[in-house]
Amino acid sequence: MSEEHLEPAELLEQLEQLDHVELDIHIQSARGLRDANPTLFETTLVEPYCICEIMGKDEPSFRTQSVTNNDDAPAWEETMKMAVVKGEHLIFMVNYKDDGTEDDLIGWTKLDFDKMVPHGFSGELALTGRETNEAIPAFLNVTVKASKIN
Repeated sequence: MSEEHLEPAELLEQLEQLDHVELDIHIQSARGLRDANPTLFETTLVEPYCICEIMGKDEPSFRTQSVTNNDDAPAWEETMKMAVVKGEHLIFMVNYKDDGTEDDLIGWTKLDFDKMVPHGFSGELALTGRETNEAIPAFLNVTVKASKIN
C-alpha cells in the first residue's frame, strides 16, 4: 500500500519502526539576532543565512540564501529534503555573510531525532551563542515533517 493511502495512525506506526526516515525541513525565519549581538548590527551590513546539517556527518548540508536587508528577523522560507538514521540530530547554524573574512556564526541549535519522528516538529528553537555556549535571546523557526523511505 502506498504512503498516500495510509491512515495517519498507520503512517505514524510505520515511521516509529523505521531506521531511515526522510525529512521535509522548512527553514522559515529567525528573530532576535540583533539582541544576540547588538554591536554587530551597528558596525556592518549583516546578511544572515542558515545552514542545516546532520550532526557529526561530513555529508553536504543545506544552506539558505543570505538575506540582505540587515534585519535581525530574516525570513528565508526555504525547504529541503534530508534522510536521517534513527538517533541522528539536525544542527542549524545561523551565520552572517562577512565580506573580506570568513562568515561568522551568530548562534546554533540542535533538533533531536525523537522531536522530529514520528510526529514532526513546528516551532521556535532557542539559539546558543558561538562563544559562550549559553542560550542567547534569539530564535530560529523551523518545521520538520517525517515521511517514510521506501
